[in-house]
Amino acid sequence: MMRVRKKLREACFFLGMITERSQMAFGEHEESDFFLSAFLSACRSVDYRLRHEQGATYKIFRESWNNALSPAEQRLMKFMVDDRNFEVHESGSNRLELAKRIVVTGS
Repeated sequence: MMRVRKKLREACFFLGMITERSQMAFGEHEESDFFLSAFLSACRSVDYRLRHEQGATYKIFRESWNNALSPAEQRLMKFMVDDRNFEVHESGSNRLELAKRIVVTGS
């Protein structure tokens, strides 16, 4: 379980980086894509390691966990899996970068 915990800490690290970047009005937006890609890959690795290291125990837990997800959470999980797979195995993410106009006042 040490390797699973390390991958989980890695996923949390990249989620923290995404959170920090989301609060910035200016900066390089490509970095956010890098952090999201790393986050999704780390999350997938946690699932993969649990499937292989905990076998049947994890399968039962995961089925129960999946069934408890709300429809919105199920859509989010599907998006994350699909986006990670597209990013890694195809030609890049399906995410769209949207520009927001933010009024900056003061000095």
